[in-house]
Amino acid sequence: GIAIVSSLILKDEIYDEDYNSFDDMSIYGLIDIAGNKISQNKYSQIKEFYEGLAAVCNRYLKWGFINEKGDEVIPCSFSNVKYFSEGLVAVERHSSYSNWGYINKNGEYIIPPKYSKASRFINGYAIVEDNWTFKSNKILIDNQGNEIRAKILDFNPLIGFGYCIKEDNGIYFNIDG
Repeated sequence: GIAIVSSLILKDEIYDEDYNSFDDMSIYGLIDIAGNKISQNKYSQIKEFYEGLAAVCNRYLKWGFINEKGDEVIPCSFSNVKYFSEGLVAVERHSSYSNWGYINKNGEYIIPPKYSKASRFINGYAIVEDNWTFKSNKILIDNQGNEIRAKILDFNPLIGFGYCIKEDNGIYFNIDG
């Protein structure tokens, strides 16, 4: 495994892509498994690598993404981010309200920020919510942002947790992987 190294403690954590985070006064950078420095210490948080990119948070509490070389490939300009899944990631942009949309690995919006909540993509679909009407409205979307008419259940009877879809013919379709 790979460890997060801090100036105060050593924590055993499992991370993807064989990279470590290291701490210098709560500012993180990257080192490889041989201990070679990959990036400068300049982030307040670094998350795990998914699909070759890791979410990073700068000192202004804005999120972006770095690649395995430590290059910031998507600038830190988002209020919150999820993990990349199927080439897309949910990102939150604050205006007068929180707005979630989806960008690709080039930082381009594929699905514009218009949802109050957003999940990661699994098997080509994600669940988003539109709470602007003060009523929770879960919507299934595909990776192009097309809304799919379906009944989304909060409890998946197939596996006992997570989300699934109940189709009109009564068949359950698992969307939690």
